[in-house]
Amino acid sequence: MMLRLPLFALLPLLLAAPAWADEDPHLWLEEVEGEAALEWAVARNAEAVAAYAADEDFESLQARLLAVYDSPARIPSVSKIGDQYYNLWRDAEHVRGLWRRTTLDSFRTDEPVWETVLDLDALGEAEGENWVWKRNKCLGPDYQRCLLFLSRGGADAVVVREFDLGTRAFVPDGFVMPEGKQEASWVDRDTLFVSADFGPGSLTESGYERTTRRWKRGTKVEDAPQVFEGQVTDVSASADRYDRPGFEFEYGHRSVTFWTSELSVLGKKGAVTVDKPAGAVPDFWRDNLLLQLREDWTVDGVDYVAGSLLIAPLKPWLKGKKKITVLFTPTDTVSLSDVVHLRDHLLLNLLDNVVSRIEVLSPGKKAW
Repeated sequence: MMLRLPLFALLPLLLAAPAWADEDPHLWLEEVEGEAALEWAVARNAEAVAAYAADEDFESLQARLLAVYDSPARIPSVSKIGDQYYNLWRDAEHVRGLWRRTTLDSFRTDEPVWETVLDLDALGEAEGENWVWKRNKCLGPDYQRCLLFLSRGGADAVVVREFDLGTRAFVPDGFVMPEGKQEASWVDRDTLFVSADFGPGSLTESGYERTTRRWKRGTKVEDAPQVFEGQVTDVSASADRYDRPGFEFEYGHRSVTFWTSELSVLGKKGAVTVDKPAGAVPDFWRDNLLLQLREDWTVDGVDYVAGSLLIAPLKPWLKGKKKITVLFTPTDTVSLSDVVHLRDHLLLNLLDNVVSRIEVLSPGKKAW
């Protein structure tokens, strides 16, 4: 079993580090991919694992946790792709997982009938790789083609491969991106946005993607034109496409830090930056901009408190006209946990005294 250490387990090491100074003897640890830094991390991990494993309760705790994680009684978490429901199932026999699917009617039964789409354990054995599932991005509206993001052993770096849901197989001569810290998304069936290591200057100081290119099928990625870029000091930057039918547009996103971001809408005249607080979490719904505030914000003399959810028409916003509607305001006991997008509605998952409550919001002619 691979033991993932909680942050508090590293606190003694962090607290023991010397104060930051120009002559800091530990600056070599800043080399993210440096051999010495990686060896140091492996050694510290081994020490921590040994300390945990030496505890007399370790084996019994491990056995209990594995029994829970491998239990067939678990409720499978599903995501809808097209007209079917997909799940990545892991247990003692399928350590890396089965990507499988079923129908809604079958899922509603006590024993759903699952069709295996991809067996990660079998794929790894056949290819001699330790493949770990990261995520997938599928192209609507027919949802036949997907981009699968796989990593070797769970690393941040991923390999991107085009997959056909109809044949349940990787596409011969399809899109493939070799291993790297990178992103990719669909523009259309024969075009991708790709954000990767394209050579010197294309990555951030954190080692993640900084520039995005528009890559056409059958061409070389190094010949693809650049459409967006972030700053070298960003954590990462990439471009994507909002593909809701009737509301499609392209946008770029910069993760300036882990807690702040910048958003731009891409058009024929270039990138237009979306005015928002750096810490606000942006999203889109149809032709609207959604903002979850992490700090208080004042717009045109109106105060909006941290924790609020705001919505406004996107096109007027880009021209400086902020027609804001407040969809949610927190209280002393109620906070916003999540927002789920449906075709005609928004679902708010609220925590009311730490108890979940779902509210359905629907746009009317004059108000929600």
